[in-house]
Amino acid sequence: MCVAMPGKVIEVTNDGKARIDFEGNEVEAYCGLVDLKPGDYALVHAGCVIQKMLKSEMEEMAEIMSLMDESIAEDEQKLKKNNES
Repeated sequence: MCVAMPGKVIEVTNDGKARIDFEGNEVEAYCGLVDLKPGDYALVHAGCVIQKMLKSEMEEMAEIMSLMDESIAEDEQKLKKNNES
């Protein structure tokens, strides 16, 4: 399964690329089809910006992903505990 990730635009270059910050990790993504400027929020999939987002949308998505991470960690702990029994 592939997941698009939300991030904050740091820089947009003249060659159709943007530098995007994903919680401290900066990644270059192609943005030729989306009009972006520094400070915007963007949804990135497979190295391509697929849409500009509102900050509230980005924060909501980040919260959902955080909850998913917590759920996965809990499941891994339960599995580990069951395997130790």
